[in-house]
Amino acid sequence: MPAALIAGASILLIAGVVWRAAGSSVFLSWRWWWAAPLIFSLNSLVLLLFPGGQALVQRVYLPVLIVHCLGLWAAQVVVGMRARHLAQTSALRREAYLDALTGVSNRRQFDLDLARLEAGAQLVMLDIDYFKQVNDRLGHAEGDRVLREVARTLAHSLRAQDHVYRVGGEEFALILTGLDATQGCAVTQRCLDGVRTLSAGGQTVTLSAGWSQVQPGEPSQRALARADAALYRAKNAGRDQLVMDIAGQDSGAQAAQRTLALLAADRDPTAADWCALLEAAVGSVPGAQAGTLFVLDRGDFLLTAQRGFGDDLLGHRRSPASLLRWYADPVDAWQGASRACCGATPSGTTPWPPLTSKRS
Repeated sequence: MPAALIAGASILLIAGVVWRAAGSSVFLSWRWWWAAPLIFSLNSLVLLLFPGGQALVQRVYLPVLIVHCLGLWAAQVVVGMRARHLAQTSALRREAYLDALTGVSNRRQFDLDLARLEAGAQLVMLDIDYFKQVNDRLGHAEGDRVLREVARTLAHSLRAQDHVYRVGGEEFALILTGLDATQGCAVTQRCLDGVRTLSAGGQTVTLSAGWSQVQPGEPSQRALARADAALYRAKNAGRDQLVMDIAGQDSGAQAAQRTLALLAADRDPTAADWCALLEAAVGSVPGAQAGTLFVLDRGDFLLTAQRGFGDDLLGHRRSPASLLRWYADPVDAWQGASRACCGATPSGTTPWPPLTSKRS
């Protein structure tokens, strides 16, 4: 046991010296074959400390040194093969899950990560506006450059725990975690602002974006569909903007159906009805996140419902003149839009105009 401990210590000492002098490649490159005899040179000399050690060393020193060197070289072959295998596997994985053009993760990786998403994770679908015109006017080489620059800008605009993917020709996706809706919106907006610093043929590059958040018990594919639908709403609303799809939020068609159902009901609208109408109105406007609903009551406008503001504002009265200044529209356009929004009023109120909302 003492001999083994001393021999082991000598091996570690000499190996450490060789490592510091030549680096880790000394154990993987055949150029350093001579290091093996050096490392084990003192291994058998410890036998000199024991009675009859000199004769024992003369007998076993060379065979033991040869066996140790052969063992190290055999281990070198095994480790080298394993290292090359791991390098090849890593390269193949990069090729399989990274987009070759932009260097970000590809659709295959996105699908894998999408299947593992938990409630609270946020999905953002992004599309480069008018990208086909870039290819048609400037050529595909310039289009490829734009794609690379957009991917780089998105990656630099995200946090370390977020991920960016190229999921189609000019379409990208983001997965954000650990954020609430407001923070997710801010991160996405930062991405859009960063891309606006890019240009192609003298034209500013812009993105349209659709956002959704995975809800408890909701399949991630459903959240992806909502984000994709929000992206198309952003495109239809003029591009270069973010549209957020809140789970349970009414679409435009659903909002119209709820409004018509309320108007057809043989009863006066309640406070809950006004809140539902406001929710439907805000949800049907691309990009809208907050709004107010005023009902004309005895000459003044009464704040009946709000979204995105404090409830202490409810019941606040405003004169028609003050609201006209706030909405800054001509009188005819303001009155016409108000009549078009809703034609029902609570009992005892003036039938014009019952509903106005401001996009925020």
